[in-house]
Amino acid sequence: YGFGRRNARGHVFASWLHGARLSVLSTLRQRSWDRTWTHELWSNKSKRTIDYILVDEIRKDTLTDADVVEELFGKSDHRGVLADILLET
Repeated sequence: YGFGRRNARGHVFASWLHGARLSVLSTLRQRSWDRTWTHELWSNKSKRTIDYILVDEIRKDTLTDADVVEELFGKSDHRGVLADILLET
């Protein structure tokens, strides 16, 4: 799932993911924009998604949830990306 349009770097990234057989965990589940953006530009306050958790295509079914963390330790223009996954025991 995604929002808006990809820029040239986004197309290159998506192509690389496909070729490397990787999935982006934070985009496997549909979320509202407020729960997906990870970076806010200080200059104009625009928000974008630039931080990802990547996983092997084969293991993408182990994802149980993915979200962003509002505040990490200290002040930052990034929000953390968190994924809950099932591990085999």
